[in-house]
Amino acid sequence: MKGFRSSSTRLHVRPGDLDSLGHVNNARALEYLEQGRWDWLRHNGLALKCAILPVVVRVEADYQGQLLWGEVEVETALHEDSAETFRATFTQSVRQAGSARIAVRATVRLAFIDAASGQLCPVEDYLAAASPQAFAP
Repeated sequence: MKGFRSSSTRLHVRPGDLDSLGHVNNARALEYLEQGRWDWLRHNGLALKCAILPVVVRVEADYQGQLLWGEVEVETALHEDSAETFRATFTQSVRQAGSARIAVRATVRLAFIDAASGQLCPVEDYLAAASPQAFAP
């Protein structure tokens, strides 16, 4: 799975994202990572909806600092060396916008499921179904 570009997404921290100490709740940080992956698909020209669906099967998140009110930036990249037949791995980070310090570093593994049959599909089948050529007249 070569040739895909990394993406950067800025998100506004919402009041409901904060815990009682004014920090972004760790579960909300996982939602930021999810938004970053959706934006990565869009950034790389892949359809957000198609017959084969990306499904998270594993998340490893290291919380290394705090996220506060304001904006956060989510960096998302496909880990090129990890593509297997049925899985893909993303590396992601979240930081306060304008800061160089990473607050959350994550590795997220996806599998691909055929929406109609519920069966596991190869990554290449997903790419064929989600690519712009799949929708060309």
